[in-house]
Amino acid sequence: MEKVEKKKGFSGAFKLAAVAALLVFCGAFAVLKMSAGTVKVAAAKEIIPPGAEVTAKNAGLVELPRRLVPDGAVTSLDELKGKRVSVARLPGDLITGACLTDRKVSQIPSGAAGFFVPLGPAEAGSLKPNDLVAVVTCPGAGSPGEVAGVFRVASVVQNKSDVGEAKAEALLYGDEQSVVRAAPWVKDGHFRLLIRGGM
Repeated sequence: MEKVEKKKGFSGAFKLAAVAALLVFCGAFAVLKMSAGTVKVAAAKEIIPPGAEVTAKNAGLVELPRRLVPDGAVTSLDELKGKRVSVARLPGDLITGACLTDRKVSQIPSGAAGFFVPLGPAEAGSLKPNDLVAVVTCPGAGSPGEVAGVFRVASVVQNKSDVGEAKAEALLYGDEQSVVRAAPWVKDGHFRLLIRGGM
């Protein structure tokens, strides 16, 4: 009798463990299925300067694995109609709702490219439109860096961050090749500015 009861108890525990394992497997499969596959998202095809309108010429849809798509990614070109970018987009950069605006930036001369650079308090207080600024790369400790480009200041904007902190940024412009060299360093925060003054 005892052997039969032990077998029944073991059998019940085994069934319970099998059901639990099946539920875990089904849950994991559902999560993988939801995160698997690809999504089409908007990305820049060429440099889009701040304030420039997003068009079919400078932006398109690219396919990415769903797990790599950031929150706020634009998934339809219809969402971009009449919109402008508030920060420069380099070729391949994703276009998210956070970088879209309705404001027009008209300080960049025709044929030039531009991008925003965050400023410290001292730089914000001393920079003014038409100043010349060199963006110097900062690759790491002990590395001297190099001048990625020399740009003109179009404007200096003082704003407040989402948490109420004061922040300032300058809209710089120059030739497209210099912007392509400097913008990734600025985007990653590995740069410093040398201010040369107005000319």
